[in-house]
Amino acid sequence: PAVAQGAIGIERRLDDTNTAEMLAAIHHTETGQRLASERQFLLTLDGSCETPIAGLATLDGGTLHLTGEVLRPDGRKRGTQ
Repeated sequence: PAVAQGAIGIERRLDDTNTAEMLAAIHHTETGQRLASERQFLLTLDGSCETPIAGLATLDGGTLHLTGEVLRPDGRKRGTQ
């Protein structure tokens, strides 16, 4: 899947502590960890929403696993790690 596919992001002002407290109630830590890993993978490869790079992070107990896929723009060749 695309990096961070299906994740919902909510922005707030850094100094807005009231909103931060409300959002803490719905923040899912494991999803946040997985999302951060996938986004770092994309950043490391200098990817964007227009590059054919996929990433899926999973948590197994306390271990994070990241599977990534990089395709050529034409989609013919790919490498999975």
